[in-house]
Amino acid sequence: MNKIIKITACLAVVLGAISCDKFLTEDPKSQIEEKEVWSDAENAAGGVTACYSRMADGVHYGTSFTRNMMMSSIFGTTGSNVSTAGGTGIEVLRIGTWRYDVNNKALDDAWRGVYQSIYTINETITRINASPTISQEDKDRLSAEVRFLRGICFFDVVRVYGRAPLYLEHPGHGNYQATNRPRSSVNDIFDAVIADFEFAFQYMMDKNDPRRHKSRPHKWAAKVMLAEVYAHLATNDYLFLDDPSKDPYVAGRANNEYWQKAYDYAMEVYHAKVYSLHPDYDRLWRCQDENTDEAVFEINNMIQVGGTGFAPETHPQFHPVFLTKQISTSNHPRIRPTKVIYEWHKTRYSLMDEDGNTVSIDPRLNSTYITGRYKRNDTQGNQNIYPLTGGTHIAELRFPGLIKYLDPNHRNGNNTDTNLIYYRYAALLMLIAECANELGDPDGIKFKVVNEVLARARSSTLLQLSTGEGNNPGGSLLVTDPNVEQLEPADWASDDPRFNTMEGFREELFRERLCEMPMELYTWHDVRRRGIEWFTKWALAYNGSLSNYVLRVEENDAYIRYHDLLVCTAPTHPDVVRKFLLMPIPIKELTLNHALTLDDQNFGYSKLIEGE
Repeated sequence: MNKIIKITACLAVVLGAISCDKFLTEDPKSQIEEKEVWSDAENAAGGVTACYSRMADGVHYGTSFTRNMMMSSIFGTTGSNVSTAGGTGIEVLRIGTWRYDVNNKALDDAWRGVYQSIYTINETITRINASPTISQEDKDRLSAEVRFLRGICFFDVVRVYGRAPLYLEHPGHGNYQATNRPRSSVNDIFDAVIADFEFAFQYMMDKNDPRRHKSRPHKWAAKVMLAEVYAHLATNDYLFLDDPSKDPYVAGRANNEYWQKAYDYAMEVYHAKVYSLHPDYDRLWRCQDENTDEAVFEINNMIQVGGTGFAPETHPQFHPVFLTKQISTSNHPRIRPTKVIYEWHKTRYSLMDEDGNTVSIDPRLNSTYITGRYKRNDTQGNQNIYPLTGGTHIAELRFPGLIKYLDPNHRNGNNTDTNLIYYRYAALLMLIAECANELGDPDGIKFKVVNEVLARARSSTLLQLSTGEGNNPGGSLLVTDPNVEQLEPADWASDDPRFNTMEGFREELFRERLCEMPMELYTWHDVRRRGIEWFTKWALAYNGSLSNYVLRVEENDAYIRYHDLLVCTAPTHPDVVRKFLLMPIPIKELTLNHALTLDDQNFGYSKLIEGE
């Protein structure tokens, strides 16, 4: 496995004695003195490694940030039980059921995680550039890689929180004021993100540079992220609802300037042929093939030095036999896909014969979800899971399980080797299709790139379990005969009436992203970045679909309703939807950061909204 090693010594040097809880509000104990400046590029490279390690930490992408995004995307939820959850479990439960507020510790962890990464990154940049013995070429190369990481962090910050403190330099020892900053404007944060990615593309190593580790992004990753940034600028008016007069992007959105920039950047990457779809969708998720040519940016984890905590929280309950070790923690049912996203996918790409038998099914379905029945390794008995669970109130069993992030060979308590693919080439192909559609498809490419993704899906491993009944019956992980031709998902045809309009293609592309990239970080943003009306559309579609499935919402069953129905049941009330377009700024940040006040809270979180 090509993993980024978390070097304890590097962390000790780079992070110093930073307090996890107060590093933004107390006098920083790390100072940039002559004795701490790196003497050569090799030592500085250790500091760069520490930045990756920090981003993989449990309060950032390792667990908290990732978990929160997956559970609050409309199409994710939690399997935690209302009656038994305690401690952090209660906070997680509230996120997964849309009942979180400014005091939620799990949300505070995620905020702290991303800003701790930013602190480490800024310190690393300062130490690189302060060195009198590192060549300018090496300074640019090393700083570019770290600035790429900072661009990722602040791109997440502005999309998740809107206006937020913008830290672009290390505060230095004793500079108390520099650790307390007000919220910067949305456009200032976007400008900083664009500047970081542009610098990164100019100076990062190319794909085939022999000095580049396979697990690290290369310069073209910055170009991919620039395309994604401009696609967000094309639709980000929802970030200016507090004061539309401060929106600097109105003209660019009106004349498609940002769609064009996004399209141009994405097509430049496409023609460079530096990325490709992995031939087997299933192998992307089984810890078999990591850091492939499909991965644009991948958060690497090693169980020997902590691993990742988000993946075990997606594992099925009651120890399936394909996990080599029994699970001794109750955290594993926390992250769950909803019934709706599973059923939409199954209905969309299941080909039936006249007798109702499944003739062909999208292999991505079985590589993502576990449903029906599986065998337990503690009792060797069969365990039912949705949709075979009848009227059980055991929340985890009432939802499909995720097999997508399951590493069957590595498990140590709450941790696994599973990587998090932050961005992959399939998402870029979908982005090209989206941009082309908005621009009138000037190069006739929107169907071509989508069909590239569908063709890979058809040719992928069709994962099955060995015995029992249901869609994924229980036993060990097996595959079907590779010579059996898969018919789904079928290619898109331009004469299909679904695609007669720009709006029709836009909606179908969103639904296809739910099939290709379910329970990945994109979905949280996909349902929000077109604003209130778009979010409302999918919230209503979600709620309206529940009555079609087993264990549907019943008005007299508060427990089931608590889990299944979106809290924003009244997307007819735009203020309720507006609230959920952004996460709250944690109360701890508002009270400890002296440059902020309670009035700096995002809309809807400082008081109750009528109709919630």
